[in-house]
Amino acid sequence: DEYTEEWEYSADFFAAFAADPNSFIREMRGKKILNLQVTPTDDQTQVASFNLQGFDSALQVLVNRCYK
Repeated sequence: DEYTEEWEYSADFFAAFAADPNSFIREMRGKKILNLQVTPTDDQTQVASFNLQGFDSALQVLVNRCYK
């Protein structure tokens, strides 16, 4: 199952941010791979893939230590 969302660029165009980071994190739960696709202005599309093995466990530790 695929999930797609567009992010907003920073004022200097060197970073991008999810409009709703909590929603983005919820979407990653239970997934195996995160593929990020970036298309810079006037350049070729680039894709980076990240293995999400252990993400759910790490997220649970973060929630337990920071939000409970």
